[in-house]
Amino acid sequence: MPRHLAINSYEGLIEIPLEEAYLAAIKKEFQCGDEKGEGFRLKHKLHIAVVDDDRSVREALENLISSVGYEVDLFESAKGFLESTAIHDAACLVLDLQMPGMSGMELQQKLREQERSVPIIFITAHGDDSAREEALAAGAVAFLDKPFQEEVLLGAINSAIGKS
Repeated sequence: MPRHLAINSYEGLIEIPLEEAYLAAIKKEFQCGDEKGEGFRLKHKLHIAVVDDDRSVREALENLISSVGYEVDLFESAKGFLESTAIHDAACLVLDLQMPGMSGMELQQKLREQERSVPIIFITAHGDDSAREEALAAGAVAFLDKPFQEEVLLGAINSAIGKS
C-alpha cells in the first residue's frame, strides 16, 4: 500500500504520494528556504481585517498582526469594509466599537443579517460593561479595552481562528 503525506492546505486536504515528486509537490503549496525543505512556510496566509477610524491604531495593528504571519487588510470605516472584497476573505475581524458613521456594533449586526460568520474581536477606548455584554452576547469572541497588551490581542486572534 503506498504511503501518502496529507497536507491540510487553504484549498482543502491534499494527499501526496511520498514516492512521487515529494519535494516538488510540497514546493507547489509551500515556500521553502532550501532543497532540504528547511524553512517551509505556507504560501497562503490568513487574512485579518482591521476596522478602526484612527490611522495610528490601524498602522500599529498592521505591524503587529503581520509580524506573526497574517495578511492584514485595513479599513477606516465599517462601510469601507462592507464594500470591499475582504468581507469574503477575512478569517477574523478586529473592530473598533465607536466610529463615525456605522459603529462596530452596527457592523456586527449587519454581518449577522447578511449571515456572515467572521469571528469579531472588539477593541475600544470607550467601552462599558453593557457594551461588552451586548457585543459578546451577539457573538463577538473578545472585547478588549485600549490600551491592551499585544499578546492579549494575538491570543484572541489565534483563539478566534482556531489556533491554540
